[in-house]
Amino acid sequence: VIQGSVSSLELLELEGAPARAIERIKRTCKSMADLLGTLLLLAREQQELEEHINTDVHALLKTLVNQINEVRTDNSVEIRLNCNASLLVNAPESVLSIVLGNLLSNAVSYTNAGVITLDIRSNSVVVRDTGIGMNDTVLSRRFEPFYRAEDKGSEHQGMGMAIVHQTCKRYQWQLEVDSSPGVGTRATLFFT
Repeated sequence: VIQGSVSSLELLELEGAPARAIERIKRTCKSMADLLGTLLLLAREQQELEEHINTDVHALLKTLVNQINEVRTDNSVEIRLNCNASLLVNAPESVLSIVLGNLLSNAVSYTNAGVITLDIRSNSVVVRDTGIGMNDTVLSRRFEPFYRAEDKGSEHQGMGMAIVHQTCKRYQWQLEVDSSPGVGTRATLFFT
């Protein structure tokens, strides 16, 4: 329904702020569809993983960073993307978008000022931030559904890391998270 309405609005050939708003709505619809597809995929755990084309992690992260930068109003956090190696992952782009998007979104949400660094390596992606960090209690609960380290408002439901965890299990990826309060967090996602 929303996508149909957006398509109708596109026929008006709007410019400026209204055109940008329509583009954001389109991207949000795609993100919602990707999330739904990922959840449905996780619900079919008995079925064999499908063969997929390789997804270019660098291209995907560039897109995710651009999307976040478009909606950010505060420039006190710098996002750096370092491509140290070419990394292609045998998984749907929508699945990788959910996992990497959640890691990046959390880094942005919990970093008031400083730097978020995304390092692409030959078999992994590292997301590092200089945010508030997590103590041992929060770190031990990071994958619990509906658990939030800090109340960040209604836009965060506490499901992101639970979905990331289930997706990593499904694809046999390994996610390591290290964090220190007041120093920041490092999430390393290893692809097998």
